[in-house]
Amino acid sequence: FDVDVFASLAKDVLPRLDAGANDAKGACASTAEGWGRSNRGGGGLHWATYKATLRRGGAFRVNFNELLAEPVYRAVATHWEKALVDRSRKGLDVLKRETDKALASFHDDFEKSLL
Repeated sequence: FDVDVFASLAKDVLPRLDAGANDAKGACASTAEGWGRSNRGGGGLHWATYKATLRRGGAFRVNFNELLAEPVYRAVATHWEKALVDRSRKGLDVLKRETDKALASFHDDFEKSLL
């Protein structure tokens, strides 16, 4: 089970993580420049809001961290879900079958021991 999940992460997610990081690297300057625009209607922030956001680790009214990481999220989202959710579901299905089989065997053995 774990082997399948880790293999899927290595095969599907990690290469896209690098691609997403490169996309984020290319977009970060223009994203950050947008916060400094003097026109708030154009996406800029008031100087006090900008200062408050920086003092709070990048998250106040706007979350700078999420905005900068968005290209990474987009690049890996579907593959991350495939690797973890689908593979986990398959692994849990196998675990359920094996548990049901072991429990049925236990009940049969226990019933025989009572008779």
